[in-house]
Amino acid sequence: MKRKFLSILLTLAMALTLLPVSAMAEDAGGVECSETNCSHVAAIQNDNGPNSKWLHYNSLAEAIKKSMNNANVKLLADVEEDIVVPAHSNIYLNLNGHKITNKSSDTITVEKYGELSISGNGTVDNVTDGKAAIYNNGRVTLSGGSYTRSAEAENDIEHSGGNSYYNILNHGEMTIENGVSVTSSGHFSSLVANGYYDYTATDKGERTAYISNIGNAAPELTINGGTFSGGINTIKNDDNAKLVICGGSFSNVTQAVVQNNNVAEIHGGTFNAADHHAVENRHYNSNYNAGSVTITDGNFTGALYMTDGATWNITGGTFTDLANAVKYAADGATIKLADDVNGQVVIPTGKTITLDLNGHKVTAPTNDRYDAIINKGTLTVTDSKKTGEIYSGKNAGIGVGANSTTTIEYAKVTGQEGAIGGDKTVVGATVTIKDGVFTGIDNAVVIFNGTKREGAANEITINGGTFNGTIQSSGYVACGIYAPWKDNITVNGGTFNITGGAGIVARGGQVTVNGGVFNTTGNVTGKVGDSRVVVPCAALVFDSEAGYSGMSDDSKISVTGGNFKSDVDAVQVIQKEDDSNKRIAISGGYFTSDPTAYLANGKGLVTSDQNAFAYKVGDKATNVETAVTAGEAAVKIPDGVSDITEAAVKNAAKAADTTKTLTDTVAASGMTNDPAVVGTEEAAKAALSAKGISVNSSDTVTVVVQPYLEVNVKSADAGKLTLEISAKYNVVATTDEPTTIAPDKTATLKSGVPLSINKPIELTIVLPTGFATGNSKIYVQHKGYEYTATVDASGATATFINPHGFSTFTVTPTASAVAEVDGTNYTDLQKAVDAVSNNGTVKLLNDTSASAVVSRAVKFTLDKNSKSFTGAITAGSGYKLSVDGDVYTFTVRSSSGSSGGSSSSSRRYDVSAPSVKHGDVTVSPKTASKGDTVTITVKPDSGYELDTLTVKDASGSKIKVKDKGDGKFTFTMPASKVTVSAEFAEIETLDFADVSTDAYYYEAVKWAAKKGITGGTGDGTFNPNGSCTRAHIVTFLWRAAGSPEPKSTVSFADVPAGSYYAKAVAWAVENGITLGTGDGTFSPNATCTRAQSVTFLYRALGTAPTTVNGFTDVTADAFYADAVAWAVESGVTNGTSASTFSPNNGCTRAQIVTFLYRTMK
Repeated sequence: MKRKFLSILLTLAMALTLLPVSAMAEDAGGVECSETNCSHVAAIQNDNGPNSKWLHYNSLAEAIKKSMNNANVKLLADVEEDIVVPAHSNIYLNLNGHKITNKSSDTITVEKYGELSISGNGTVDNVTDGKAAIYNNGRVTLSGGSYTRSAEAENDIEHSGGNSYYNILNHGEMTIENGVSVTSSGHFSSLVANGYYDYTATDKGERTAYISNIGNAAPELTINGGTFSGGINTIKNDDNAKLVICGGSFSNVTQAVVQNNNVAEIHGGTFNAADHHAVENRHYNSNYNAGSVTITDGNFTGALYMTDGATWNITGGTFTDLANAVKYAADGATIKLADDVNGQVVIPTGKTITLDLNGHKVTAPTNDRYDAIINKGTLTVTDSKKTGEIYSGKNAGIGVGANSTTTIEYAKVTGQEGAIGGDKTVVGATVTIKDGVFTGIDNAVVIFNGTKREGAANEITINGGTFNGTIQSSGYVACGIYAPWKDNITVNGGTFNITGGAGIVARGGQVTVNGGVFNTTGNVTGKVGDSRVVVPCAALVFDSEAGYSGMSDDSKISVTGGNFKSDVDAVQVIQKEDDSNKRIAISGGYFTSDPTAYLANGKGLVTSDQNAFAYKVGDKATNVETAVTAGEAAVKIPDGVSDITEAAVKNAAKAADTTKTLTDTVAASGMTNDPAVVGTEEAAKAALSAKGISVNSSDTVTVVVQPYLEVNVKSADAGKLTLEISAKYNVVATTDEPTTIAPDKTATLKSGVPLSINKPIELTIVLPTGFATGNSKIYVQHKGYEYTATVDASGATATFINPHGFSTFTVTPTASAVAEVDGTNYTDLQKAVDAVSNNGTVKLLNDTSASAVVSRAVKFTLDKNSKSFTGAITAGSGYKLSVDGDVYTFTVRSSSGSSGGSSSSSRRYDVSAPSVKHGDVTVSPKTASKGDTVTITVKPDSGYELDTLTVKDASGSKIKVKDKGDGKFTFTMPASKVTVSAEFAEIETLDFADVSTDAYYYEAVKWAAKKGITGGTGDGTFNPNGSCTRAHIVTFLWRAAGSPEPKSTVSFADVPAGSYYAKAVAWAVENGITLGTGDGTFSPNATCTRAQSVTFLYRALGTAPTTVNGFTDVTADAFYADAVAWAVESGVTNGTSASTFSPNNGCTRAQIVTFLYRTMK
């Protein structure tokens, strides 16, 4: 019997083996089957281990219901279901190229305490009125997929069309990453809604629709990437919700891209609502609808809108026989021509004449260089028939004499050397042009030559007319108006058609353009006048490099209106190296190129209403009362300096002349009318309110700009005093009188902002006891210059004039200048040689062995002044030197070659470095041949640092630049012209309370924070001594590389797909930086050792070492041996002692960012 029973069991077992696998592997309702022949719609993988298996289900809802925490769910087919992710579940859903469409409710609902992560391509769609594709009350991360409402009705902002709703509604925590697309064709509902909205609330002060057991009290939505388009608002942040946007592309054609009704932060992204609002910020109450927006970065196309009570914190972002008739005429007579006249006409001194051409022509003699008319008295020219002409084929049409007055009501005037002008002796002349046609054949149309006149400035006013400029002479360009001296020229109208040249070229004086049309053509450079400096074919050019005597600190071109069109940049400045003055200031007009670099304070680009001119300059109006008062000096004195007191330094820094220059600079600059400086009345009131200062309806809120000096005493002893001085300003809001500013009525808006001073300023400094005797002279070295300071009677202070901005000042009892040029003393011989003008003199003041290189055509005398000179003055690349006694002559080296052709290597190309804000950029040489080494010198203004330096050839391709340190960079000249451009950024201080400025890792942490490599550990700290984990270092490396998207996902069991370091680990594996720690793990939370850290850096950024390390604790066969050798060779680290590296010691966060900083820099 027993044997028979066993036989039956064996038979049954054998039969079971013949059954289909799908019938065998049932588990909690799921089955295993081949996906290629499977009819199931979803699969789950509850175990990520080596023995994991996928169980297939007939519905997605069933798969989710049967899944466990951290389960992977994969869509196998398009489905039509209403999905619920229940509380206390954690689902990873891969859309896998398929689509989920709802039946009647929200497509996917995540309950409170439920978690859902969606990845992969695919679509989540909703087709029901009042229902969303995603409704979240728990925690959701979207890393892929399209979220749509395909049945959204053709609606408008007033009518729903019977089918409308949000694509995504968040009442929990949600994060949206790159790879996500959310779109809608609707105009009635917002695309993405974050937070609550009680549509029935009548009291907006209490509105909220939060239900405690449904969603979170304070929903949070973070968007790091993705594409979002459509809706009445693209992103709406509602009651009690927080919105953080760090990236993504957002567009809206109905109302707003972002509508914020509570608290929102925007740190990146592109927001496009060209005809609407990029951001709406609305305040209703302090409880749920604060109306607070912070913007640190992003590109915004569209308006920024706010309601009363809303606040902004924006720190960045991306937001055009006659002669006899005249001789005998009575004073004041009008002379009308009866026929054409050949010969020169002279209006004598003291006579007033009106000349009517009456349709006839006055032609200058042709046997010499004659003007057709010379006016030495008072002349008015008109042409009643408007067909006459004044013509000179060898000189000017009308020449004006000293102290004469010329008015042209209407005339056609043509001259080989200009239509109208004066020679090098003319001073005190007045010229007014009202109408006519004026042509310069081979010189400027309106020209007053001469650079060394003595007398009053000429006054030229142009109200209308047509001015035609051409050029015939080789090496020159045409010009409309040439202003080389201190003349005052005002243009109120007229049309300037300049072929192959510039509209206005100024090298001194005051040129004011209030109107007119400037059409200039050409893209070459050439000379104007007798200066060696070539100028471009721009509408407006100011050239300070010529160094003419008529130029002062106040010389400039001021533009309030007009149209400016050029084939090249319409506005250009050729700036002398040590000239920090603003030479073109634009406050209005239309331009064909961006004039932003030359805008006057308080001005900006506004929408152009002329199609031919892309750029229009207008007012940046502010709506708050403003004022300027001197601020309190900021003083730093190091320990050990006891005889210089803070009070004395503050008192000296507020000397009357110093204070006047500071306040005059701010007042004249227009800063008080610039919203970027003073903000708005709303912002000022908000700042006062935040400080607890009540603002009554009768109070006047004033925003005050307070310029001051910051004086840092670096060191002080009997032989040398070193000071770091800078000009800065604070901005405060007050309900007090601006001259009083009581603390209890004042709130600070900005503090310590660098202030540019572009004029000489008198400085008074405090001296250490016994440093100098009363009424003596001491010396100040600054930026290669030396100033003489006068000591007061007590010997306590010294006063000097500083014309060259701010930085470090060194004060000594004895002079150390090596040379003097035109009354300016220099401590740097190179700077003196660079400054000397043609036929000038460099006079030695001290024995010196210094050398200098000259890379320009110039002739000067070296006056040794009985001093010893053991240095050398040599010619730079492309130039040759001849010395005759003490006279040095530098000329361009001529090219050589066979008669069959020239060598391309001898051809020289221009190297240009246009002037920039907040610093100086110079190049040497300014012309070079292919293969020459060109040096770039970068000098930021006080409070600024170099942000970017770009060198491009004629085709726009970037050229590799080598950083030589100390502000010097070099590149190899290509066979084309080169343009060097730089941007300077305000030096930012770290906000980390636990990183002091004298810490060895300070610069590294500052660099890492600026590059977005680390944001600290929260609460304003960096935790420099905290352990750095393996997850930290690969994340730092990944961010330093630009956060590239990895090609695959991670396969380590201990690296969750949604973790902050998941992409970094995947990228590191792809690039051979790490293989993990074995057994399918990465050990992200393990402390990174010194050996691991240099190995990661070496694999990511290093090159093969050329030396062998000498550490006793690093064996030759260690996996990290080459990495350690490279790290030492590259200056990344020097070990923990002369003989040890300590490879197994853990790394701190400070050490890791320092290693990375040294590697990347």
